[in-house]
Amino acid sequence: MWIYFIILKNKAYPVKVEMNEQSEIKYKMNFNFIIPKEYCSTFQSIFTYIRKKYQVKFSRKSQIDSLLKKCKGKFFKTIHEVMNKCLNIVVKRLPQYFITNITIEYNQKYLGKNVIQIYQEFNNLPDFQSLQSNNIIKSNKEKLFCEFCSYSLFNLYDIFCESERFHKEIKDVKIQDGKRVGLLYEFVSLNFSAYYKYSKPHFIKNKEITSQSGNNENASKTNDNDVKKDTNIINKNNS
Repeated sequence: MWIYFIILKNKAYPVKVEMNEQSEIKYKMNFNFIIPKEYCSTFQSIFTYIRKKYQVKFSRKSQIDSLLKKCKGKFFKTIHEVMNKCLNIVVKRLPQYFITNITIEYNQKYLGKNVIQIYQEFNNLPDFQSLQSNNIIKSNKEKLFCEFCSYSLFNLYDIFCESERFHKEIKDVKIQDGKRVGLLYEFVSLNFSAYYKYSKPHFIKNKEITSQSGNNENASKTNDNDVKKDTNIINKNNS
């Protein structure tokens, strides 16, 4: 069945890569134009160029965060369907806060893990040996499930990108949200794993800590000045 995207891994989804020759090819693209060198350094800069190129109006649907959530949601929906098709138990869904959290630092912790590790952490799913020994894996799906669970989420997503289901979902988004937003979604979805691989986490500065640190520095300077004054007074009295 087409739902088992793992078995479609040899059917490569045709992706045309158009990049400036002097730039390192990190991201996949399926557009008939070359991205200028100055826009090729980051995922965000390429996204911005594509949005300007196609004159996509700024909206919630066209934001990177919204598109990343859509990609992650569709990916894990497919994973969940595979889990339920391969196992003799009803697998509990992963928590919504995990699906909707698309921050770089959070996802980098999980994309190197396999699906069993993810479900174990959130849903107390038994480990693979327990699934086998308790006959929880359907006999006719055991080989498929073993291969499915052997990949990290990084690799599994790349395999997902080669599936017919992935190709169909891109078409559906273009129909539902419009062709221009669909093209942005296509770029984001093709490079979902690369986004987390090459992007650096964004750390929010704590204003209170910064302010407190500044106050401490000022206090330290004041204390130093007081010490100098006291020292001068002592030296005068001793002279």
